Amino acid sequence: INSSAWVTVYHSGIVKFNKSEYNPTETALITVIDPDLNLDPTIAETVADRVRVNSSLSGFNITLEETGPNTGIFERTITFTTTDNANPSARILNVSIGDTIYVNYTDAHNVTGAQQFIVASARIVKATADNLSLDRAYYNASHTANITINDTDLNIDTTLAEAYYADRTPYSNVSVNSTSDPTGFNISIKETGDD
Repeated sequence: INSSAWVTVYHSGIVKFNKSEYNPTETALITVIDPDLNLDPTIAETVADRVRVNSSLSGFNITLEETGPNTGIFERTITFTTTDNANPSARILNVSIGDTIYVNYTDAHNVTGAQQFIVASARIVKATADNLSLDRAYYNASHTANITINDTDLNIDTTLAEAYYADRTPYSNVSVNSTSDPTGFNISIKETGDD
């Protein structure tokens, strides 16, 4: 007596960002690795309606494209805005500094054959200051120090002169210290003009 049977083998999918932190001017690469999505080994395929990207302010589904025929690796980039609404068709996600962003992938069949919801995350962080300078090389007790910071990340609203405060929101992340006062203290800062 001879018998035979078909055995279906499934793979567990993986979803990931290419970095754990992004500043809002960067581009994020989203990758899904799942050989089960490679239905036709002769063409590069797409995955739609199974991948969603979210922030605290917005979210949308995103279509990923296979990196080549028969790879089972699907990728797509997104960019960020802190001032405008999200634009799903352009893959622009509205974020705030400090946000955790998520990419969710619904794997229809993991290694056990069950559906699985897989999540990866990354944080939105401030970029470093473009330039920070003092108005003098040396100070004595009678001098007042003027600190200049050129930082485009802090220019959230181009229609007004913004301020960041040492003691209330929005908080300043600028502190001063010295060799005699290594702990120092945070200082408030104010934009010199509306843009």
